[in-house]
Amino acid sequence: MFNQPPIVIYGITRSGHKFRPSDWAQRLTTAVASSGPGRHIRFHPQVRMATLDGINCVVIARQLAQQEPQLFEFLLRFGEDNQLRIDGLESTAATTTIDPALAGEAVERTLLHATF
Repeated sequence: MFNQPPIVIYGITRSGHKFRPSDWAQRLTTAVASSGPGRHIRFHPQVRMATLDGINCVVIARQLAQQEPQLFEFLLRFGEDNQLRIDGLESTAATTTIDPALAGEAVERTLLHATF
C-alpha cells in the first residue's frame, strides 16, 4: 500500500487534450520494467498503470524519489516534456527539479487503492 499519496501522471495535457498514443502508459511502465525468468516482464514495483476516470495514467510511489531519483526524474520529465497533468507534486517539490507550478490538483485519497 501507499505510505503517502502517490504522484499521478494523467494521459491528458494541461490544455485538456487526450494524450496520444493511447497506450502511452503501458509503453512508459514497460520502458522502466525489467526482464524476469523466461523473458517475462517484471514491472517496477513502484510504478503502475491505472485508468482513473477513464483516463490512462501512470501512478508513481512517492518513495521512488529517494530510492531511485534518476528514474523518478525520468518519469516526471516525461510528463513535463509532454505537458501532461501531474497530480501530487506539491509536497514533493523539494526533492525534485520539476517546477511545482506544473502540478495539477492534489491526488484524491481514493487513488490509494493501488498496491505497491
